[in-house]
Amino acid sequence: MEQKKNLIMEVLRRLQPYREMASDLFVIVKSSYCNEELLNAIINLLNKSIKNVVRENQKEAIEKSIAQIKKIRDIEEKEKLDDIELDGILSDID
Repeated sequence: MEQKKNLIMEVLRRLQPYREMASDLFVIVKSSYCNEELLNAIINLLNKSIKNVVRENQKEAIEKSIAQIKKIRDIEEKEKLDDIELDGILSDID
């Protein structure tokens, strides 16, 4: 249990600049009140937080990809319109 406690404290220490709650959890884990059940609950909480961050990053990547695809489609549509307009001008010349 002590090794698990030390590892969790190290993770929480590294998360402190990024997550406010990490400081509070660090104090709780460091206290003498911390038991195996509490450590497991904190591990589950950390796992859920990590999964949420991954989902957010994936969502952002998908949104950026969709925006890029839209830009490409817009460019293609403009090029098609330009080609149609050019064909019209060339047919008028004949």
